[in-house]
Amino acid sequence: MIIGLGGSDRLYGGTGNDEIRGGPGRDRLYGRAGGDRLFGGSGPDLLEGDGGNDALSGEDGDDRLFGREGADIVRGGFGSDRLGGGAQNDRLYGGPGRDIVLGSSGNDRLFAGGGRNDLFGEAGNDLLDARNGSYDRVIGGRGRDRALVDRRDLVRFVERAFRSGR
Repeated sequence: MIIGLGGSDRLYGGTGNDEIRGGPGRDRLYGRAGGDRLFGGSGPDLLEGDGGNDALSGEDGDDRLFGREGADIVRGGFGSDRLGGGAQNDRLYGGPGRDIVLGSSGNDRLFAGGGRNDLFGEAGNDLLDARNGSYDRVIGGRGRDRALVDRRDLVRFVERAFRSGR
């Protein structure tokens, strides 16, 4: 386990499966190879998974989280976050703030959090779920995308949209 202290830390994983935890402050966490678990902590953080099937969690602050290679699980936290997947089939979960959630070339699953979110499927056959009661923008991409949305959400470039009663 690699743990950051107060202040701005740069923490790097190795070739195996690592757990990396940033502390308070502006941290940069890099998983590198292996199936890593990265936790941002408080403050605006940058988390990058890289190779392997990684799990990233933004926690507090306005964070940037990128799974990169592997089938990753990426979760935003409190604050306005930017989440990105990679070439595999990723699952990306926005948090309660205003988030931007970007799929990639895999068949991804994107979920809006409690706030107002922008979901972009990009390439692949994606599922974009924005049923959170807030106004969201849901944009598909290349591939056969499906969207689960509220009545007030803006939906573009998806093959099938299912609207709930909200």
